Amino acid sequence: MDLTHKEIQKMAHWWSLFDFPLRPGKEDLRAFKSLLPEIQTGQGMVLGATPELVDLLLGQKGLKVKIMDHFEASVKAMEILGHSDWSTVEISFSDWLTRADNLTAGINVILGDNAFLFLKFPNEWRKLIENLNSYLVEGGRIVARGFFKPGVTFNFQSYFDKSLSRIQAINQKSPSEADIRTFSKEISALRLCTALEAAGPYGLIDRKERNQRICSVKEKLAQSFDHPSCREIIEAVLFLETKKEGELIPTSIPDWSEVKILFETSGFTIASDIPLENEDFPGVIRCYAAVKN
Repeated sequence: MDLTHKEIQKMAHWWSLFDFPLRPGKEDLRAFKSLLPEIQTGQGMVLGATPELVDLLLGQKGLKVKIMDHFEASVKAMEILGHSDWSTVEISFSDWLTRADNLTAGINVILGDNAFLFLKFPNEWRKLIENLNSYLVEGGRIVARGFFKPGVTFNFQSYFDKSLSRIQAINQKSPSEADIRTFSKEISALRLCTALEAAGPYGLIDRKERNQRICSVKEKLAQSFDHPSCREIIEAVLFLETKKEGELIPTSIPDWSEVKILFETSGFTIASDIPLENEDFPGVIRCYAAVKN
């Protein structure tokens, strides 16, 4: 996927319109930091180029930072959103399911923000876990954030009604920066909720069903929000999934208990599990550390 500099800047701007929970929030980053291993020197790798996680590793003294991503353009776009100097970051391009033999047993910690979301559970998850196991030193760890099946029955319409009431309180004629941030968070959460609703057996997401719900949500929001900033966020965040080049499709939101078993039968111990509580979808967002046995 070859993009011009202008197109890369456009991609960075597009991603800047997303917010928590689609991007890690402050609480998530505190959880990530608390789960990092205490090492003096070593290597850390980020699956994907999540700018918040690359910056986090770059802030750890003595750690050489790597990125493993699918596309060069994505890395360049995410670097624009980063706040650190990425010039020392080593980048390798891989589909993640193809093992990178040059990384064998050399990494101390691997970070990922929903890196497994785009893989079919359980087989592709197992393949990636096995690959990551081969990259880690003994006692190395994966520190990740992921989305999992809600701890209670999820009712999309109930959530949408509550979300709509919150964002309708925003000053639509002249929204402040805080208003726009609130709006972005609400729309980002709605996108996650369309996936929760469309997740079936093994947490596999029905893309057609999800796209139908996204269309429905966009139509309803269009009736209430016409401020340019709000419209831009709606169009950016509530896009339809088409499997075009460079687009990774969310595929699985499995049960956390099944994920734990998968890690434990693939050479890991779950050393820590931090559910990030949210009253609207309890148990969905978790940060966890899986340590190589």
